[in-house]
Amino acid sequence: MSATYTLHGRTVNRVDENGAQYGYTYPAKKFGSAMEMLHWATHSGLIRTFNGSERRDPMSIYLGSDRDQHRGSGCVASMGTHAITNEDRDAMKRAQDRMRELHHYFTETEPQWRNTQVIHYADNSVVQEQVNKHGRRREITLTPPHGDVCF
Repeated sequence: MSATYTLHGRTVNRVDENGAQYGYTYPAKKFGSAMEMLHWATHSGLIRTFNGSERRDPMSIYLGSDRDQHRGSGCVASMGTHAITNEDRDAMKRAQDRMRELHHYFTETEPQWRNTQVIHYADNSVVQEQVNKHGRRREITLTPPHGDVCF
């Protein structure tokens, strides 16, 4: 049995066309899973970077860690239209961790990357060439360029 989540709407002051102020409460949002709540919060633009400048995908936002909960709480506390509890943030963090695990599995483990050769360049960098079971190739930098040749 999975839990359901509800983000309650916040009340804000608005001004109508006659200049009169009134309170408007955003409707509550219900979600069937924490993953659905995380997806909605990021794609609706409610969770952004700390300076609020850009939208983020669910894997790249910072929701905090066990040692650094205040920083992650500040990120989701900036949601202007809906109130979020620490339990909701923790559920989104667990969903985000699961999403990262799945991403790592499908990009690193499942393709079965094999090392093919090590390339030593003149700038003292070392690159590991790899190929996966589908024939795709990639290069992993083991040692970045350094030394006198770089200047």
